[in-house]
Order: sequence, then C-alpha cells, then structure tokens
Amino acid sequence: MKKVNEQTALQRNSRVLLSGAIAGILSRTMTAPIERIKVLKQTDNKHFTNKSFIRSFQYMFQTEGWMGFFKGNGANVIRVVPFSALEFATFDFIRYNILLGAPLTTERFFSSKALIS
Repeated sequence: MKKVNEQTALQRNSRVLLSGAIAGILSRTMTAPIERIKVLKQTDNKHFTNKSFIRSFQYMFQTEGWMGFFKGNGANVIRVVPFSALEFATFDFIRYNILLGAPLTTERFFSSKALIS
C-alpha cells in the first residue's frame, strides 16, 4: 500500500513541476516580443529610440521577420523554467498540505497566509 501512495505522490509532484515549467515557458514566450522591443528601446538602439511600440514592431518585422521577435528567448526560457517549476510546486505544496489539510481556523489561516505572501 505504501508503494502505491509513494508512486501517486511522485506522479503528482512530477505533474506539478512539469505544469510550472510549461507555464514559465509559455509566459516568457508570449511576452518575448514586448520584452525584446523594451530592451532595444532601453539600450538606445538607433533604430528603435524615437519610434512608438507599433512602429518598432513593424520595423523589427520588416528587417528581421518573425524570428526577430524571439531572439534571446531561449536563454530567457532556460533561466525561468527551474524558477517557475519550483515556485508552482511550492505554492501547490502549501495549498495542498497546509490550507487543505485540516479545518481552517483563524489562527491557521493567518499563519498560512504569511507563508504564501
């Protein structure tokens, strides 16, 4: 019986870690074009300094194509995957083991909130 529970816990933890990693990948990839334009504007790139975001997007698409929007995204994803996976797993662990484990009293609620925030 113990092996079944250990296997179930291992499968659940693996799913949670994988879910956190996928969430991190998606969030970074979806915001990559905005981040790239922001960085180019902040570094005073002569092609992006005096243009609006819309004009900057147009210029980047004309000069670099779709792939230009995602330059540097691989390094960003590698950086965020472990953090996202562990953060998601930590919040899930706290929610599952502390918040849902026993009846919620006022004292327990405030001590759990302190751990999450």
